[in-house]
Amino acid sequence: MLAAVILLVLGIVLVILGWYGTAYTNVFTEQIPYLISGGLLGAALIIVAGFLASSASLERENRELRRDLVRAIAAIGNARPSMAQAFDYESPSDDGNVYAVSGGHSFHTAGCPIVEGKQARSMTVGEAAKAGLVPCKLCGPE
Repeated sequence: MLAAVILLVLGIVLVILGWYGTAYTNVFTEQIPYLISGGLLGAALIIVAGFLASSASLERENRELRRDLVRAIAAIGNARPSMAQAFDYESPSDDGNVYAVSGGHSFHTAGCPIVEGKQARSMTVGEAAKAGLVPCKLCGPE
């Protein structure tokens, strides 16, 4: 990043010197060296400084992303919640129970269209988690 700042400042100085030299001479052939050495070289240095600053910024973001991924993987490895903890949420049903249809793989809250009109057994969220049931994708937690 420091190299980008130095190149940017140097490029701006060269552009200003090129402009200054070109502005104070009336002969076209005397203006061309100022334009080439000051204007074009200065513009090239400014562009290179932009690329350096952009790549330094991307590298910093990549380092932060890698650091966050390492922390997340370490957190996953250290904490394995039980099924009851993973599905612990407030049920909107009146009695606090959830419902499961026999042969199904998920549990549902009262009023879920999947269990309406079917024989469903009532249980607590903990019992459903112990039975290996997962929350319904339609009425379960977000």
